[in-house]
Parts: sequence; structure tokens; C-alpha cells
Amino acid sequence: MRDPIKEPADHSIISHIVEKAEGWGLEIQNHGTNTISVWTSRYIGLRIRLWIDNDETIRFNYYCRTNSWFYGGERTDLHDSFTVFFAVFLKKLNLCSIFTIMVHNPATGADAEIYGNYLIPEQIHPGLINAKTVDLEKLDELVGSLSMFEQYVWELYGGCPCENCRKELKYDFEYRRKDIEKARLNRAKKVAGDDPMLTNYMERTLPTWFYYRNFKTKVTLIDSPEIMPFFHALSRSSSQIIKGISGDLIVVDQFQHYLSNSVRKKLYEYFKQLEEKLPDLVILENKIVAVGERVILTVDTKCGVSRFKKEREKVRERHQTEFDVLFKPHALKWADKIQDDVFEDLIKELLEREPNVNRVRKLAHTRERDKGADLVAEWVVSKDSLSPDEDPYMTINVIVQCKAYKNGVGKSDVQDIRDTVEHREYDTTNNNIRNT
Repeated sequence: MRDPIKEPADHSIISHIVEKAEGWGLEIQNHGTNTISVWTSRYIGLRIRLWIDNDETIRFNYYCRTNSWFYGGERTDLHDSFTVFFAVFLKKLNLCSIFTIMVHNPATGADAEIYGNYLIPEQIHPGLINAKTVDLEKLDELVGSLSMFEQYVWELYGGCPCENCRKELKYDFEYRRKDIEKARLNRAKKVAGDDPMLTNYMERTLPTWFYYRNFKTKVTLIDSPEIMPFFHALSRSSSQIIKGISGDLIVVDQFQHYLSNSVRKKLYEYFKQLEEKLPDLVILENKIVAVGERVILTVDTKCGVSRFKKEREKVRERHQTEFDVLFKPHALKWADKIQDDVFEDLIKELLEREPNVNRVRKLAHTRERDKGADLVAEWVVSKDSLSPDEDPYMTINVIVQCKAYKNGVGKSDVQDIRDTVEHREYDTTNNNIRNT
């Protein structure tokens, strides 16, 4: 008689997370050999999904969606606010910087409703990149942040949305769109703009706030005095700021962000209508959070590491021009001839060090005709829009041409990318390259 087939043992990282999550009282779902999902209570509605690829790369994202069993009314305010609160918390813990992807209601498709939010990490602590070199203390913080965050939130609001807390605090309403103070509503409309089809607003208790969002201007206002001690503690940090061409390059700890002059001016103009003091700014990947004495204001904009790199390149070009004009440097001379194969190997190794690159393949020996493609990199990127329960990542294949010359590389030296696709008979359907 054959022995029963043994299930493969959990990856040691997954086993570690299970032990810690159970100790913190978090709910575990979708537990597999190399994957796990961990939830807060349904009052907060936050979940981390973490999995480990074949090459030991750690992948994770968060999802925020509350439950209608516990909350009355439409829940856009909860999904937007909890996402912002938690993203700022993760950055302060030096774990990651968040890119938010909004999920629209699949049944109604309403433009002024947030069905849920994916929180995609874009700048990640180096101890959370690979299972072989994982920093277990940072891993514990990553998962434990769910429990810590929920504790802080309900302590500040004096209770959670359970029936006992509601009775004890004696709030006379749970959720309302009517009977909102007219001056409060008009002030929000003046700041964020008023479009009847693209605005969403309400007052709520436990959590207790006035919420207003204009989906056209992409501005959110949250008036919640109870949560402000939490935000004041998180928003004040030392940063290095370098003036760029069209905005500031900002470095806080390991995080690199960009603040455009126009967005900063707009935020300060908004706040002049709300409070006397200018706000502290917390910059995420696609959202800027302005923290005042009483009010939180967010603006969706490109402000993450990719925008930082673009502005940094503009600064580099300006410095190079200034140097050329002021110091008239001698022409650079290469000491030795660059070997093609060595240069390709260098580029391949650099690409393989990128955290979101799964694999890099050489397409031909260096001296063979390669029809304009030397390497193909399998790159994991986040999607721009999502449906509920859809994987927020996709893998794309990126064609890489390697050119090394003593002099500059001109357009004529690089085979046109369109010709490359045609010559190699690639099918580019759905943004993926497949050889037919």
C-alpha cells in the first residue's frame, strides 16, 4: 500500500506570519504553501496578501473594503479615509510608500463611489524584498501594522462601531447626508469644487467625521478632530529638499518623492480658506496628504519615485549644461575599448537587481544578428485600474537594446523599436510580447 502523499510544508516565512498573526488576534485566510492573507476586523476592513515567488522574491499588497453588516449608508468615506490613514502609517513605520488604485462598484459603475482600494507598495524597505535576506523585525511590523493601526484608530474615536460602544457613547445618528451644517458643506464645496454628479459627502459617527470628495478635481476633505493627534505624530519628520525645475525633490528616510510647484501652491490656497496655519505635507506615490490643525486634505497627483526620477534627470541635465558653460570641460576619452558581451552582462545584472524584475534573458550571442533586441526583461508592474478580487499586478516583457560607443549614441545607431517588433514577429496584444 502506498504512503499517503504529503502536502508540501509551508515556506518558513509563511509559517512565521501565521504564528505572529494568530498571536495578534488577526484573521488568516487563503493560507497556502507560499501565500497568505491576513485581515483586521471587518470594522476596518484592511487585508494584507503576501506571497513568495519561485525566486524567493516577497510580494505583497493591501486591500481595503468594509462590510455593510457593520456600517450604514454608502461606504466611500470609509474606504478613502482608512486607506489614507493606513498609507501614512506605513510610511512612518518606514515599511513602504503606497500607490492607491481605486476600485469602482462592479454593479453600478458609479463614478462617485469607491467600492474598495488596493494599496500597492512602490518603495519598499530593503529587508522586505527577498525571503533569503528578510528582516524578520520589519516583516513583523508589516503584518502587525494591521493590528496596531486598528488599536490606535478605535482608541482615538473612543470606541468601535459595535452596538455596545454606540450605546455607551450615545450618538444620535450613524450616517447621514442630510441635516449637515450648511456652512460646513459650503466651505468644502468652495475648496474642493462642486459637481453634483461627481461629488460624494456625508457625516458619520464611529468613525466620527465629515467627509467630502470631488472625483473630478480629485480632492478629498476629512474633518475629524479625534484622529488629528495620530496624524500630527505621523506627519512631522525631517526631510531633505532639493529645488528642481518644476518642483521639489524630497527625501525622507529611504523614500523619494516629488512635489510640483503648482500642486503645492494649490494646496496652500485651499488651506488659507480652512485654517490660519499652513499644513504639514505627507507625500505618497500618487497622493499628497495635507495635515492641518483640524482638517486633512488630500490631492491625487503624480508624486512618487517615478516622478522623482524624471525631475532628478531634469536637474542633472541643467547641472551638466551649467558645468559645460561655466567650466568648458575637455572631451571625455575612454581608456579602453568596451567589450560588447561585457557591457550586455553589466546591463543584465543591473536589471536583475531591480526588485520588480523576475527574469532577464539574452536573445542571442553578442556577435549574432539580434534584429534590435539584446535582452528581454520580465517586469512585474501594477495595473492602472482594477475590478474586485482581480490580481493588481501583471507581467510585461520589455525589449532591451544594449549600445556602447566611445562617442554619443545617436538615433541612427539604435534600430527603431517598431522595426524590432515587426522583424521579430511579436504579437503585442494586451501589452504583452509573445513570439508567434
